[in-house]
Amino acid sequence: MEIDDNDYDYSNLAPQPQEPKHTTEETFIRQTLLNSPLVTNIIPKFKVQINKPFKGVTSTSFNDEEFQMFLPKDEPDSQLDAFSDSGEEDDLILDKDVAVDTTQLEEDIFQEVQVVIRHSSLLIDGIEFPTKTAIRSSCVIKGTNEEDLLFISLKSNYLLLIRLYYVPRYYKDDDYQYQSLAHVPHQGNSIVKPFVIQWWDTSTDPNQGYMLRSSTSGLSTISCSNLNSFRLYLTSHTKNSTMLKKHINIENQGTLLDACFIEPHCATPTDMFMTLNFTDQRRLVINLFSWLNYEGLTQNFSKSTLPLDNTFEVPVFIIPLKNNSSFLFVSREKFTIVTIHDIISAEYKFNSQAAKWDESFPTGFYIPQTRITSYELDKLDEVLISTDIGVIFSIVISDNKFIAQDPIARISDNISVFSLEREVTTYRLTFASDNGSSKEVILNGLFTKEYLYETHLNKLSYSSFKVVKDFKNWAPLMDIAIIEPYNRPRNSQLPLRQEIWGISGTSKKSKLSQFRHGYSAVKVSHTYEALRKADKLFTFKYNDVPYLLCSLPFQSVLVEIPSDNETFAEISNPAITTQEQTVFASEVIINHTPVILQVCPSQMIITNLTDTYSTKQFPFQVLECGLHQELLIMLVELDKSIQFVIWKLELADVAFESLQPLFVKTIPYQPSAMKIFSRDGAIWVVIGTFEGEIVTYSLQDGDILQTYSGKLNEICPYESIDVISLELIIANDFHILNDSLFIGTKEGYLIRLEMSDFSMTQFLRIGEINVKFCPSKDSNLLFIQCKGLWLLNQYESVYPKIVHFDDTFDKTIVSSVEIASDSTTHKRRVILVRDNGLVLTQVSTFVESSVKQISITENAKKLIYIPHISIFLILCKSRSNKTRIRCVDRKSMRVMTHRETNLKNKEEQIFGKDEFPVCGCVWEVIRGKSKISRKILIGCSITTESGTDHGSVKVLDFKKSKHQTGSTIMAVTELTSFEHDSPITNIQQSDQLILFTSGKNIYYTGYDEHEKRFTPVKLLEVLPSTIVSLAINQDKLFITTRFDSIYQFKTPKSGMPISYVAGDPLPNHFINQIEYKCKIIASDKVHGSISIIDVSDKKYSGERVSYKLSNIPRVYLANLNCNWNHEDVNTVLAIGINGEISSFRSVSSEELSELNTSSTTWEKTIDKLSIPFINKVGGTGLFSLNKPIFDYLENRGKFIDYDLSDIINTSKISL
Repeated sequence: MEIDDNDYDYSNLAPQPQEPKHTTEETFIRQTLLNSPLVTNIIPKFKVQINKPFKGVTSTSFNDEEFQMFLPKDEPDSQLDAFSDSGEEDDLILDKDVAVDTTQLEEDIFQEVQVVIRHSSLLIDGIEFPTKTAIRSSCVIKGTNEEDLLFISLKSNYLLLIRLYYVPRYYKDDDYQYQSLAHVPHQGNSIVKPFVIQWWDTSTDPNQGYMLRSSTSGLSTISCSNLNSFRLYLTSHTKNSTMLKKHINIENQGTLLDACFIEPHCATPTDMFMTLNFTDQRRLVINLFSWLNYEGLTQNFSKSTLPLDNTFEVPVFIIPLKNNSSFLFVSREKFTIVTIHDIISAEYKFNSQAAKWDESFPTGFYIPQTRITSYELDKLDEVLISTDIGVIFSIVISDNKFIAQDPIARISDNISVFSLEREVTTYRLTFASDNGSSKEVILNGLFTKEYLYETHLNKLSYSSFKVVKDFKNWAPLMDIAIIEPYNRPRNSQLPLRQEIWGISGTSKKSKLSQFRHGYSAVKVSHTYEALRKADKLFTFKYNDVPYLLCSLPFQSVLVEIPSDNETFAEISNPAITTQEQTVFASEVIINHTPVILQVCPSQMIITNLTDTYSTKQFPFQVLECGLHQELLIMLVELDKSIQFVIWKLELADVAFESLQPLFVKTIPYQPSAMKIFSRDGAIWVVIGTFEGEIVTYSLQDGDILQTYSGKLNEICPYESIDVISLELIIANDFHILNDSLFIGTKEGYLIRLEMSDFSMTQFLRIGEINVKFCPSKDSNLLFIQCKGLWLLNQYESVYPKIVHFDDTFDKTIVSSVEIASDSTTHKRRVILVRDNGLVLTQVSTFVESSVKQISITENAKKLIYIPHISIFLILCKSRSNKTRIRCVDRKSMRVMTHRETNLKNKEEQIFGKDEFPVCGCVWEVIRGKSKISRKILIGCSITTESGTDHGSVKVLDFKKSKHQTGSTIMAVTELTSFEHDSPITNIQQSDQLILFTSGKNIYYTGYDEHEKRFTPVKLLEVLPSTIVSLAINQDKLFITTRFDSIYQFKTPKSGMPISYVAGDPLPNHFINQIEYKCKIIASDKVHGSISIIDVSDKKYSGERVSYKLSNIPRVYLANLNCNWNHEDVNTVLAIGINGEISSFRSVSSEELSELNTSSTTWEKTIDKLSIPFINKVGGTGLFSLNKPIFDYLENRGKFIDYDLSDIINTSKISL
């Protein structure tokens, strides 16, 4: 065969054509709100060297233009000039290796991490790192010093070689000052973070990356096309890392079905690669390629071909058997062993055995690193195979003979991909299902031979396990409902935010989900209800025991902080003041002894919790208190006046009964809050007043001097109507963070002032009640308490984000304090006082999905929200006509028992045996002058025994009622119905008309109030193809057809004629459409994109913009504005069947000005990020995963991309 060694001349190739930038009147922002949860690969033990320097790789031929360029260029092949308009810095950066630290090299330290490959993101030890487009395939490459590398292909036609670095979380690829360091300094916030060290643009061969494989040695890596060829990359070991050499194209005729490497037993290091192809002659062919992995293909390359006969069953997948030098072909009904000898010698006497999984289907396999079963045989291979009923089989093969195929575990989900490894006494199983759950669990044990002997396969019980992590799957998404928030106060002045709900899954695995994204928190202790009224918390450690002092309105309680899954233990008779509240408490060192200082309104004490050393009674009431070094500063009330009282604690004496104040000064303010801090070598005190002011004082030369005073409402950017009636903004709490003063107010505002000149840089409304701060040990993190818990994470954004709890009911947080965390640096342990008690929680400091779910246990197809009774109505395609509707209570998040009644035929079931609900809507009927009656319209499909289809429309009434057992049930009554000659696909209310579709036709009917019946059904309009979507917004009717176009009509008031408004004459496979600011936004099923069409452009071409997505989307309008967003506008949501949610919205002038600063613009930022990739087809360096160049070619230059990690997130919308 001919081998293409890739000696191409690129001089005749032109650069890739760039689509012209579309200039529209509005600039759109694109932002991914939720990544797809689908899992495609699980790597349980990915080896990472955690003490390597933060450096990329450099090509052995650094300026190799033939390999990396389309056109000859004079500039060096480097990303280092990406942020420099001149090349002056290049020499300094490129010569950084000259000044390498010559100290003795430390021993390499390795750590195993879990890597989960999702549809469009990487999950590394629970932290999500999105990619720019969908991941087509992935594999692990064994790199230098046994460190693993990750090789992925993107659907945007890029191959990426990824290395994991253990670095501080804020490290980015353009931080060149860190790349010059020989060692990475760690500050307690380091994480394992992925970076691209090598990339290839494969747009000239768009089928490349269809399948990726790497040899066990890591010396050979294959990128397969699905047709006729594959690329072979040999490994090169450099000083910094492993990289891949120039590829070699190898012919592989036919359509690729599967491929894998095997490690042969040879005297010389040899790699063998097997492919199974389906040729143009409709034959299955096995190709076996081999070469010396250290020499490449210059010699000793061979290829063996084995055509298979037509009776050979097409395998589901092929598994290499290393110790047996063979391949295991796994098909629907049997196993077949094909050895290397069989392929080379053209032997057809394959060893086969029937599979024991009966009617099940194999879905995935995993080769464990350590043996799961206890067989001790020579040439033994063990592979694990999962099936669609959740059973995992262990297949043991020795000397190319089948030893055993036994089920070892079973779960309740259809397993798509999994890993299973033995631990000391247990087994760790990580699995994912495309239509069910995805979890990491600990199995207590496996099925025993005695149990298997007595139990049939279909009757195997589910294995017992402990859940370690629930990855939560909400794909495939079947339907979406956008609803108003349930618990919004009627007089709330916060902007309206809507909620996104959906039903997902298939068959009995359907779930109802609320989609949220932010920081997630989980409870790690039991709730201690007795302390639900504690309003202040103080933590300290004494004798290595962590304690929590809780201040209640009239008492103080000391408890011991528990470990995980335990309960707070109250300390009986502690040596503290328990009869009044605590204003301040802290651990101090006096006379070289750690003791506890407790300050109460009338006294302060020094104690070791078992003995009281000293007590000081006060002649005043302490209002606020703080400690700075040895100075104890108080705000006290004496004879209706407010005074500063400053004490100096004697560090050599624990007795202070005779202690006198160092300084006393009366101030003319009624304090609402106080904070002590040091700045420029001086001690400062900032206080808030009930008059709406903040006042700062400085301790200088034995005196305390006022340095600043200002009213908060004078810098408030909100309209006066939004401010409380007192026209005051009162400070409730203060915090100093990175030379900024954060102020939390009693009205729900978060204010940020610069300490240098007290200028306002942020004024955000995050709630409507008191804002309090919970400082973190990490200076870039700040927990904010305002009804719920928020986190200001300055690593990621300038705005705070809500912390979501997986609770049925949202609970109000009264107080909070952070305690020392364990080794997991990206999670913080926070103690919270909520309205149900005291609880210890663990909060993630990386944004992630926080989806609230409830199981439906039926095959859910359609979701309808009934707002007047706060019920989700779910239409199901169930076998039993008794379970074709499900009712879920929005408040309690539980499936309600419902009772059906049919008034028409007096039956207990609403739906007939062959009658299935398809669509529905809430129907409002005006009775009299003002009374409104709300019913539910359901459109149905009926299949008769003869096979003909027709439909029906039903009117249902839903009412909550009390069961005789005392529980609340839903009474569902069918009031009336009528049949139609074809299935009903969509139904909506337009004014007092009912519109419904059936096939290509739109029909209408109405309700006669006087006659108490429906008017005759009439045909309204006939369209060219089947109607797939019908929606009504204000006075427009939006219709989408399957094969030709989208249409807009005026909503009919009384039937015919219908008035055409706009449409798209170009044929497209649109799913649905919405209107956004005089533009049509439509989703395309075939191309996986959304189109923005300007209806004012009658040519329907000049202003048409499309954006390609990695899913099949549907479009919706929703209001997701954050509480501080002044503009009450909607955003366009593109929600994919794969669970991904993206937003598109026109950018406001204020938000655009935040991106376009005085020094640069958004366009210049993108241009600089693209410099390392201009005119190149491949390169090396150090890059983030979501560089704009890795997006689809057709998307470039159309939108402002808020997903880029190179910009600070200033988005004002969120889930």
